Amino acid sequence: MGKYFLLFALFSGILLIGCYNEDSIHAEEDSYRRAYDTTSTDPIFKFVSQYYYDYGKLLITDPDTADYLFNFQTKHLLSLTAPEQSQEHLSAALDFFKKMFLNGYSEKIIKDYFPYKILLADTVRYTGNSNDYRNIYLTEFHISFLVNEEMLNKSEEDKIALSRKWNYKFLAEYMAKYKGWKVDEDFYLYSTDDEYYKNFSYETNEEWTDENFWKLGYASGKVYEKYGQKPDGSWGMVKVGYQFAASRAGYLEDYIEFLYSSSEEIIAKACKHEKFKKAYDILVGALTEIGIDYRNIGYGTN
Repeated sequence: MGKYFLLFALFSGILLIGCYNEDSIHAEEDSYRRAYDTTSTDPIFKFVSQYYYDYGKLLITDPDTADYLFNFQTKHLLSLTAPEQSQEHLSAALDFFKKMFLNGYSEKIIKDYFPYKILLADTVRYTGNSNDYRNIYLTEFHISFLVNEEMLNKSEEDKIALSRKWNYKFLAEYMAKYKGWKVDEDFYLYSTDDEYYKNFSYETNEEWTDENFWKLGYASGKVYEKYGQKPDGSWGMVKVGYQFAASRAGYLEDYIEFLYSSSEEIIAKACKHEKFKKAYDILVGALTEIGIDYRNIGYGTN
């Protein structure tokens, strides 16, 4: 009887291990799923082929789940729909992507800081929420960009705003997070996240403008609310002051977003404040050092 019990236990263990391995799907980067030909007469295929041979990276215009869903044991909460594969749409989508993003970066930046894969798609959906559709999605191994007809037909003003968003997210959320790009320590107001969190708000009854944030050394801020009693006696969220970046990463992101979304007139105005100007000069110097001029990146600048 003991022998049969032992065999049953061993068999059960094998089944459990099998179930565990089935849930922990392992997928590796498949560098060679696609063939490339720089002599192709198809202009789209020729361009993505040249991109691969120049940089050793992939620009994918027909993504499927094998391109983005798994990286080793990580499953991304992402669903893409490939662009319509007509020559007309792909040509327009690729031209849009170049003007909005790609043309702003040197060969060195592409080689050193771009992800292994860039994917162009007609829908980009974060599957953690059922209706969370996005125009850009960033992971360590790939970035997805939305290039459907709605994007292509945006107004000039909306294209400029979208391009700025794509570029500042690449810099703040990809290069800084995944590629080890850093700004000198003197850029930051505080040396630790704990210090930023302790100083993330300022309680006041005064009405602030952007000038107040710049004077303190922040690129931006917003109203700070707490639950309390309102003037009419009811209870709810009540304005008690203003809040700013609560971490080093957030502080850097706010500055980069400010650079990409503000006119030169506004930036010059902010630079009249000593603490802001110090951070601005260090940040711009760090970008210049790697060959990035934020003024000449994005739609309408190249």
